Amino acid sequence: SFCAGLQLGSGSNLTLNGQNITITGAITGSGVITGSATSSMTFSGPGNAGTLTMNQSSASSKSLQNLLISKAGGTLQLADTVNLVNTLTLNDGNLNTGNKLKLLSSAANTARIAAVGASGSITGNIVAERFAPGGNTGWANLGSPVTNATINHWTAPWPASGFATSGFPGSTGYAALGGPSVFTYKEDVSGTWDNGYAPPNSVNDPLVNGRGFKVFLGTSYTSSADIKFKVTGTPQVGNKNLNVSYTSTSAGVPHDGWNMIANPYPCEIDWLSGNWTKTNLDNAVYVYNADAGAYASFVGGVSTNGGSRYIASHQGFWVKANSAAPNLVATENIKVSTNPTFLRTAPVTDDLATMRIALNARDSKLSDEMVVRFNSNATDAFDGELEAYKLPSMVQEGLNIMSISDNTEYAIHALRTFDENTSIPVKVKVPGNGSYSLEISEIETVMGQYAALFDGNQLVIEDIDDKKITPVTGPMTYNFSINSADSVKHLLFRFEKAEAMSQSQKMESFDVLNIFTEQDGFYLSASLTEEQNISLHVFNALGQSVKSPMQMSMKQGVRKIDTSELASGVYFIKVNAGQKEMTRKVVIQ
Repeated sequence: SFCAGLQLGSGSNLTLNGQNITITGAITGSGVITGSATSSMTFSGPGNAGTLTMNQSSASSKSLQNLLISKAGGTLQLADTVNLVNTLTLNDGNLNTGNKLKLLSSAANTARIAAVGASGSITGNIVAERFAPGGNTGWANLGSPVTNATINHWTAPWPASGFATSGFPGSTGYAALGGPSVFTYKEDVSGTWDNGYAPPNSVNDPLVNGRGFKVFLGTSYTSSADIKFKVTGTPQVGNKNLNVSYTSTSAGVPHDGWNMIANPYPCEIDWLSGNWTKTNLDNAVYVYNADAGAYASFVGGVSTNGGSRYIASHQGFWVKANSAAPNLVATENIKVSTNPTFLRTAPVTDDLATMRIALNARDSKLSDEMVVRFNSNATDAFDGELEAYKLPSMVQEGLNIMSISDNTEYAIHALRTFDENTSIPVKVKVPGNGSYSLEISEIETVMGQYAALFDGNQLVIEDIDDKKITPVTGPMTYNFSINSADSVKHLLFRFEKAEAMSQSQKMESFDVLNIFTEQDGFYLSASLTEEQNISLHVFNALGQSVKSPMQMSMKQGVRKIDTSELASGVYFIKVNAGQKEMTRKVVIQ
C-alpha cells in the first residue's frame, strides 16, 4: 500500500494485518497503528516523517517485521515502543527512537540495524536482545552492540531474564563456581596467551562497546535452558576502532598479541568483508563453543567446531596481532543479514583438499576438531592467512586435538603439498584414561586431488605410543584407548613409505618447549613425549655466556629460570632437549 501522507484522527486505529505500507509524506494525528510480526512500514521522500505511534495493547500489536527509512533531511519520531522482529534499514534521514525501539531476539531470528547510509543517523537509545540456545553451561565470549551499557544489564532482572553472575560486588548467584564469572582480557600481560584475564570491580563496570568478555553463561551450574538477555544504550553507528594491540614478550610470538574483542554493531558482520581495515593481524578468528567445550576457529574459508566468517551480534571473539602497531577498524559495510547463530560453518574456498579430524569421547558430550588443509599458497612457517593456532579447552574435562609442526600447535594447519614423504603429527590431550574415537572426514578430497599418489601407496595412522598401524581408506572412525598418566596420545598420519623415520624422530615431532614470563621472572615449560635431559644457557647481547648452564630432566611441566644474579638488560636463553633447540630473547628490568 502507498500513501502520500497518513492522518490518524483521535481514537482511530490502522491495522496493517501483515501488509507493508509505504508513506512518502508524514504521519499526523493522535491515532495508532496496529502492527504484527509480519507487518512492515517504509518511509520515503523528502521532509519529516512525523510521529509513529504503535498500539501498545499487546506485544504483537506494537511489532513490525521491517522498518525502512529513506527521508532525506527528515526525521521519524517514535512515540511508543516498537518491537522490531527483523531489520531496520536507514538509508537517509534520522530515526529518533525516543528510547522506544526494541530489537527482538528468538531461536529463529535476531533483529538488526542494517548498514546505515552515509546521510542516516539514529538519536536515542535502543534495547537490544540476544537469544542464546541452551546446552552445556560453560564459558562464552560476549560483547555489547550499544554504548553506555553495564554488566548489570546482562543480569537484571534475574532469574526472570538475563543470567546469573558471581565473584564480584553486585553479582547474583553461582556460588558453586568459586570465583568471578565475568572477565575482560589485557593483551599486554606477560606470559602465556591466557594470562591476561581480569575480573570486574562491580556489576556497574561498563560493557565497553567493541570489547570482548569471557562470561560463564547458563541457568544452572552444569546445563542450561535457553537464555535471553539484553542491553540498553545508544547503538554503535559508523566506523569503530577496536583498539587491538601487540606486546612482545619472552613467551614468544604464539603467545603475544591476543585480543578479545566483540562485534560492535547490533547486526551480524562478515569477517571476510573487504570493508574492514586490518593491519598486522592474523586472518583467523576464534570463539569459544561451550557445547563442544572447545574453541571454534575460522580462517580463509576453513573452520573447526562450528567457526564461521559470520559473527553474530553480541558475540565476542579473539583475534591475534602478529607485530607492532596493529590496526582493526570496523565499518557499517561489514554488516550482513545472514541471521547466524552464535556459531555457524562456512564453505572451503581455495584449498586443493582438506582433512578434518573430530575427537570424541564415549562418556562425554564434549568434542574437538582440527583440520589439515592443502593449499599451494602455504609456507613452512606459520601462515596467518591460512592457519589457526590451537587454543586449549577452558574446562578441565575438555578434549583437545591438534597438529604439531616446528614447536607450534595448530587447530587449522596448512601444507603446500601432499606426497609419499608427508608425515602429519597429531596430538590428542584428554582429561583422563578412557575410550575415545577420531572421526576422519573430507579425506576423500585428498584422495581425489592426489589420486596418483594413492595408486600403490597407503595412507596410515600410526599410533606412536602403542606401535599400531591402521590403514586410512576413506572417511572412517578410529577408536583408541588412553591408559597413561599423561592422558596424551601421539598419532602420525603418513604413507607407509615414510617408515624410514626412526622411533625417536617420530616422537620428537610432538615435542613442544616454551619460555614465558610472569611477574616474578622467567619460566621454561615442556610438553615432551618422554623424559629428556635439558640444558639451558643464558647469553648477553654480545653472545657471551653470563651464567653457568642449567641442567635438568623434564617431560611435562614448568620450571623457573633463576636470573636473580643478572643485571638489567637484554639476554638470550638457549634451550637444548635432545635434537630440539630453541632460543628466546628476554628483557630483565
